Amino acid sequence: MRKVIPDDRKLLELIRHDADKGLKILMDQYTGLIYHIVRGKLEGKNQDIEECVADVFTEFYYGIDKVDLDRGSIKAYLAVVAARRSVDRFRKLSANEEIEEIEETVTDTSDSPEQKIIKDEESRSILEEIKKLGEPDSVILYRRYFLSQPVKDIAESLEMKSNSVTKRIERALKVLKNRLEGKYER
Repeated sequence: MRKVIPDDRKLLELIRHDADKGLKILMDQYTGLIYHIVRGKLEGKNQDIEECVADVFTEFYYGIDKVDLDRGSIKAYLAVVAARRSVDRFRKLSANEEIEEIEETVTDTSDSPEQKIIKDEESRSILEEIKKLGEPDSVILYRRYFLSQPVKDIAESLEMKSNSVTKRIERALKVLKNRLEGKYER
């Protein structure tokens, strides 16, 4: 026997009045679609796919008042949220992977053992401070100074304006300078 699925307005009302029952119906109906969208962006990252799918339904539930059925269906709303969340998670994962890769390459020097230890510690400390800046500043600095990417390319990949990226670089460098000032003076 096939389950009867209420129309979108009835489903929203059900979720508002009986969240458990309504969300179960919503998830039964749309989990496959959400997985398909998220898996397309986060291919091969199963744990991240699971978390992203859960985030989509959580965002839907807490933002239920934002759903405007006059503009589109629940299915369309969930598809948009899934696409946005998966792209955000992909960017975050990519940025973290890039920073981890640079940690490995920054520490590779041909100095004496003592100099190598000092430089390794300085590099790790600087990278930690860059990470503490948070996104998108940490990603911007990493791409600009460790990968030598032009500001224009960074702006395009982060969907920002070039002048915004330049301003973020200036501000982030001031913050880093203040945090590191005196720490490595010789």
